[in-house]
Amino acid sequence: MADALAGLQRRRLAERGLPEGVHTLYTLLLADLAARIQAHGLAGRVVTVTPDATPAATRTAAEALLAGPLAEGPTATSPDERRTLRRAENEAVATQYRTYLARPWTTGDPDTVPVTFSCECADPECTAQLTRPLGTFPPAGGGALRCH
Repeated sequence: MADALAGLQRRRLAERGLPEGVHTLYTLLLADLAARIQAHGLAGRVVTVTPDATPAATRTAAEALLAGPLAEGPTATSPDERRTLRRAENEAVATQYRTYLARPWTTGDPDTVPVTFSCECADPECTAQLTRPLGTFPPAGGGALRCH
């Protein structure tokens, strides 16, 4: 099974047409993650995508794996808590982009690259997203990102 999964990973990376250095980095990261998962006995907490797995089956497996931790929280019960969680989500996204763009082999301007953020309103039903230049996050004056 491990050989089949490694082959699947290699094929999917090849399909992306990545530059050689990026392809090598991803290959090394996959190997490092696999070793860490094994070393820490976390194999039961990983959703493994097999060559015959459908997106629906993968989603179902991920939902089952994450049901307990998601039910435990964190949960937001007030408008301020909802805004705080959404801001933390957006900060994580911005950090991922800035970290990626800081690498010498990447291209893109950290001030102008478009990034999709979650609306930071307090509505628990809101799933709206906004695309803004990375350089405009966080908003001046500490205001919330809002789409309505």
